[in-house]
Amino acid sequence: RTMNSLALMLMGANSLMAMPFPSFPDDFSSVIEANILNKNYTLQMREFYDYSNDQFRIESHRQGRSTIDLCFLGSQKQHVQVVNTNGKFNCTVEPLAAGRTCRFASRAPHLQKASDFLSGHIDPSKYSYTGQQVERGIPCDKWTAVTAFNRTMRNTTYESLYTLEWYFAQEQWRVRGFDAATSNYSMPVALYLTGESSVGGKSHNFSHVYNFIDFIPSFDDVSHYFPMFAIDPRWKCPAAAPTAPAAPTAAAPTAAAPTAPAAPTAAAPTTDSTSGFHVLEAHKTAVAVLPAVGLVLAVKLFM
Repeated sequence: RTMNSLALMLMGANSLMAMPFPSFPDDFSSVIEANILNKNYTLQMREFYDYSNDQFRIESHRQGRSTIDLCFLGSQKQHVQVVNTNGKFNCTVEPLAAGRTCRFASRAPHLQKASDFLSGHIDPSKYSYTGQQVERGIPCDKWTAVTAFNRTMRNTTYESLYTLEWYFAQEQWRVRGFDAATSNYSMPVALYLTGESSVGGKSHNFSHVYNFIDFIPSFDDVSHYFPMFAIDPRWKCPAAAPTAPAAPTAAAPTAAAPTAPAAPTAAAPTTDSTSGFHVLEAHKTAVAVLPAVGLVLAVKLFM
C-alpha cells in the first residue's frame, strides 16, 4: 500500500512538471497595469497587437500625459506618435527606413509573434510549472523561469539576473473571449518580474507587477466602436500619416481606403529570437504586454 501511494505521488508530481507553458494568440488586445515597485509608480496602458496586418497601437497614461504609438510595418512603414498634454496634441510621423523600426519588430522587419516577446524570448520548455495560486481573485496556474542577461555596448557592460512568474487563469474560469472547450490559449492574468541589474558596475534591484485586464485573443468586437488604426483629425498629424484604419483581419484593405496600412505580403512574418527580451533589451525599456499597442510597457528599467 505504501509503495502504491508513493507511485501515485510520483505520477502526480511528474504530471505537474510536464504541464507545458501556455501559448499566446498572435492578435490580441488588453489593458495593462504596470506597477513598478522599485520606482513607486503605476503606468496604465491599452494595447492592440495586430500581427496579422503587421501593425499595433499602444496607449499609455501617466500623470496627466497620454501617448499613443501607432506602428505600421506593412507597405507604408511608418511610426506615428501622438502626445496629449492637457488637451494639446503633438503628432510626429517617422518613416521606417534605413534600418529604423518600431518596438516588437524583428529585423525583417515584421512584427514578432506575441508568444516570442511575452515569453521573454525564453524557450517555453525552460518554464517550470510551479503550482496554483489565486491572483486578483482568479484561480490561476503559475509558471516560473529564471534567466540571465549580459551584453556590452559602447564600452558599457549590462548584466541582469531575473525571474519571470506568469499566472494564467485555470480552465474552469470563464471569461470573455476564452472558452476552455474550444480555445487554444489560456488567459494571462499577471506577470511578476523581479531581479537585479547592473550597468557599468552599478547595480540595483527591480520588481515589477504587470496585470493583464480584459485580455482577449482578438479585437474585432472593439473595432466596431472606434477605428483603432485611424488617424484622428484632432491630432493634426503631418499629411504623410495614414488617414484610414486598416482592416482588423488578415485581408488586404479594399480600394475604398487606398491610404490605409496594407496587409503584409504572402510571406509569413519572421521573428528574431536574438533580439532579446524587450523588457531588458538595451537595458532601457521594459516592454512587457507587452501586449495593446499598449502591451508594450515602456518602463525605464535601468535608470
